[in-house]
Amino acid sequence: MAKDNNGDGVWNTGDAILFSINEAANFHGGELVHLPFGGTASFLYHGGHYWDPNFDPRVAFNIPLDKKKNADAVDSGRGESAFGIPTLSIWAMILMALLLLLTGIAVVRRQQRRIAA
Repeated sequence: MAKDNNGDGVWNTGDAILFSINEAANFHGGELVHLPFGGTASFLYHGGHYWDPNFDPRVAFNIPLDKKKNADAVDSGRGESAFGIPTLSIWAMILMALLLLLTGIAVVRRQQRRIAA
């Protein structure tokens, strides 16, 4: 998430970036880092605590460990993200790929017939 304080699309005074860290050696994936323009990156302080390796949102918000990998990627189990953006299931992706493949084959064959005629 980026904050453009002046609304000018330029990284300058008053701007900041908020980002998460993927699960890795010393990080559980719930860490949130705040980087202000011209400053140093630090863990976000929000809700009365730092979102650092010592604070695990999986425990704080009672989220099963296999359901929470990082702070910005929660799967509700209904095929949608935590932000309400609809996603396709694996089977829907397979069907879409097959449909695209069949359409491509039909177009190529049609062009080959035109060239042969």
